[in-house]
Formats: sequence, C-alpha cells, structure tokens
Amino acid sequence: MNLVMLSTDPKMLDSTSGVFKRTMEYAQFCDSLTVVLAGRGAPKEVVQGNVRIVAPGGAGRIINFFRMLYTARLLRATIVTAQDPFFMGLIGVLTGVRPLQIQLHTTEFGIVGKLLARITLRFATCVRVVSKDVYERVKPLTRAPVSVLPIFVDSTGYVAEHPRPAVFGDHPVVLTVSRLTKEKNIDRVIGALKHIPGAHLYIVGDGPQKTSLQRAAERLRLSERVHFLGWHSDTVPFLQHADCFVQASAFEGYGMSLMEAILAGAPAVSTDVGVAHELSRDLVTTVRGDEYSLAEGIQTVLSNPSREKRKEARDTLVRSLGTHAEYLARYKQLLVTCG
Repeated sequence: MNLVMLSTDPKMLDSTSGVFKRTMEYAQFCDSLTVVLAGRGAPKEVVQGNVRIVAPGGAGRIINFFRMLYTARLLRATIVTAQDPFFMGLIGVLTGVRPLQIQLHTTEFGIVGKLLARITLRFATCVRVVSKDVYERVKPLTRAPVSVLPIFVDSTGYVAEHPRPAVFGDHPVVLTVSRLTKEKNIDRVIGALKHIPGAHLYIVGDGPQKTSLQRAAERLRLSERVHFLGWHSDTVPFLQHADCFVQASAFEGYGMSLMEAILAGAPAVSTDVGVAHELSRDLVTTVRGDEYSLAEGIQTVLSNPSREKRKEARDTLVRSLGTHAEYLARYKQLLVTCG
C-alpha cells in the first residue's frame, strides 16, 4: 500500500510531536507513506524510513494549493486520505486517485466549506469521522460508507500523580486548556468568573486572541484572578490539580482537551459539543455557552465534587477506550476496506 496523506498540521514536521509519532506508527502497515503538507513559505521535506513528509510551500494559498496538487499527482499512490473535506479533500479529488478517504473532525463548515464538502464527499470512496455526533451530521451528505474512529488517547499517561503546579494558589482553580481562538469562547469563561467569587481562572494555551482576552480580563477587573500560562507540552499536572476544567467551545469535532481532563480526574464543565455529547453526566456537566450558564455549571461542580461517582465513571470510560494496538488495527482496517 502506497498511502498519500493530505494534511494541514504543521506539527508533522516536528519529530517530537504526537502527530509525527502517530504517522510513523501508521507507516508500519504501508509500503510507503507520503504526507503532502499545506503551508506557505519555503519548501521543506523530512524523510525517515518509509515515511516522507513534504511541504511544497509557496508565496500564497493559491500557489500552495497547486503545488500540493502537483506533488500529490506525481506520487504513485494506491490510496489517498485527506484530513478534511475542504481544500485537502478537493486536492484528493483532483489527484484522480481512488480509493479516496476523506476525514472529518468537525461539521462546522462555513459557507465555502459547505460548498467544498458537498463536492468532495460526492467523490469519496469512504469517510472517517471522530465521533458519533459528527457521524450523525455527515451521514446524510454522502453515499459513501461512514465509519467512526475516535482519536486515540492513552489513558496510562494520566495515572501517575504529579505535584501541584507552583503557580496554582490556595483558592478554587478553574482551568481551561485550549488554543486561544474565537470559536473556543474563552472570553465567556472569563466573563463567567465574575459570578464566582474567590475562584481563579488559569488558561493554558496560546493563540491569536491572547491580547484581546487579556484586555477583556482587565476591562472586567479580573486581571488578578485570570492567569495566562502559555502553551505547555505536558498539561497533566494542571489537569490533575484543577478543581474544575472548562470547555466553552462553539463546536468541537472531538474535544481532546476535555477527554484528557477527564482521564486526569478533573471535574469538567462543557458545552454540549463533540465527545461531551457522548460522555456520562458523572464525568462532565454540559451547559449552554453563555457566561451565566457556564458560571452556574462551574459553581455546581465546585460545590459538589462527586469524586466517587466520577472515579467509577472514569474507570468505565478507560475500559471502553481499548488498547493502542486495537486502535492501530482499526485504523488499518478502515484503509484496507476503503480500497
């Protein structure tokens, strides 16, 4: 099997990243695996074993699109998998290679996205999604078989107890771990803090909204209770010692941070998006996305930890996740049956 993956994830070029390591694992059941990576700038390439990651680059999105298409068409792929049904999916369609697997991590397409998805999903040989929620929304849009394969989370990494982060003070700790972008609604979490006296909000992550969020905290006179900690590669210590984890996203295809928080034992509050829709109410309290509902959910969790019920529900969840070997076998099966 000569597999070509069309991806938008820049961490593919970082040999220490999780996505790079997963790619190397997928390569074990391929004769060759080539990742064609989106992104402007100078061309880059990484080769390791039977894996080649090539970023054709370009001065703009249009040039990058055609360079990716040209590169992908030169490869002798026996199957192409596209990371999304948008421009990656369109490149997959235009390569002319079949079978074509299209992946979906969200159903929030936007106007252009909806148009592209309606085109690309018509040409897909098979479709892979990350949650039942995405499955239910996508199934009516395509005649191709749709399969669910959640993102694998290794629960063993959350078992060992970590020391309490020194930055956490002696007060109720509300935590969010997220890229700081508009759809994550971090501003509403900051707004919710107004209604929770004494609690402090710790934000782990970075992104284009950082400055505007800092200004929002200043405007609400919450600067002393809102702490921006930046990006951390290891979030487990923060998650293990949080009194409440909050996800306020407008949409999530899956919700990896929420799943990690639950596996680390953190009480969680979330909007009803992604995997939150499928989890036990003993693990996550789902709320509407406005600041008052978020505040009410956070206060409920802080005053009713329900540790015993949460532990039982977490143990049940861990058993349902399966092993890493089972996940890889399922990943391979979906590629083989697509062909």
